[in-house]
Amino acid sequence: MTERTLVTGASGWLGNRLCQTLGERGRDIRAMVIPEHREHPDILRLRENLPAGSLEVAVGDVRDPESLDEACRDIDTVFHTVGVIHPRNAKAFYEINAEGTRNTVEACERMGVRRVIYVSSNAAQGFNRVYEERDGVRVPVSLTEEMPCHPESDYGRSKLQAEGIVNGAHEEHGIETVIIRPPMYYGPRLPERTQRLYNMIKGGLPIVGGVPVFGGGNVYRSVVYIDNVCEALLLAETSGKADGETYWVADDGMITWRDYLEVVASKLDVELSLFSLPLFVAKALEMGDKATGWIGMYQQLFHVLGEMGRDCICSIEKAKRDLGYRAKVSTEDGIGRAVEWMRENDLVA
Repeated sequence: MTERTLVTGASGWLGNRLCQTLGERGRDIRAMVIPEHREHPDILRLRENLPAGSLEVAVGDVRDPESLDEACRDIDTVFHTVGVIHPRNAKAFYEINAEGTRNTVEACERMGVRRVIYVSSNAAQGFNRVYEERDGVRVPVSLTEEMPCHPESDYGRSKLQAEGIVNGAHEEHGIETVIIRPPMYYGPRLPERTQRLYNMIKGGLPIVGGVPVFGGGNVYRSVVYIDNVCEALLLAETSGKADGETYWVADDGMITWRDYLEVVASKLDVELSLFSLPLFVAKALEMGDKATGWIGMYQQLFHVLGEMGRDCICSIEKAKRDLGYRAKVSTEDGIGRAVEWMRENDLVA
């Protein structure tokens, strides 16, 4: 495949990793960034690491339709990874995640792009609502793409709106579209907030001494290694079955938040120490997140901690069947790679 590919949000964690992956596979990439990120350290790193001539940096903003036309010119496939997770106010979720996606898809239609692959989020569908008994333990029934969506935050609602925009473009205008819906991802080049968590596991939280969790950390979660997400995106680009479809993508298996922290601790060569809080505290924080959203505000602490008391487990069977997707990197190996990257860059306290 020789066509040039556009990656929006190329200075973001996933977009940047996807650019690196595409370049390593001999692809020509147009990396779209907002004006202030033209010289972003991760863009400069791509320039240094990728073959000469394979990377073109385009300046654009999903809130500026004219800039998107230029970015999408002579492009075959668009990987739309732009998204805001922790903005200053709730309005930004809808301006960037929803309307920004509308602007992007409309530009793709105008410029004759063949396929748009949109990176959504577990938040678009919401949390598990159905449970079953398994070996005497109450566990969530995995979310599937066919189940109804119940987003419970401004972030989730904005991502679901974006999914609707993408699907509408496919149905009304015939443009090829695929939606990839990953849960929390992790891996090398972890954002600072996750680096802080890993260092908290190593050194403990001041005063309480351990890592705060809710309900003993026995909350079920699907997670996904960042390279597994990239692999799913590339499979979605070429699959004939994928056109017009939505796919959950995650690592194999079911894991609790406590299990995840235990793996991180083992890779850091420390013993995990937890400070457990009742689940009703997480529920109160979740209500605080919703209340601040009602008045147009956003508080990252409420949002992140509030979700830590909720189960979010998904099924990846559809992606396996249609895309041939396999989680090539296990959760344990992926966490090990993330920790190793932190060590190599002196980010472990």
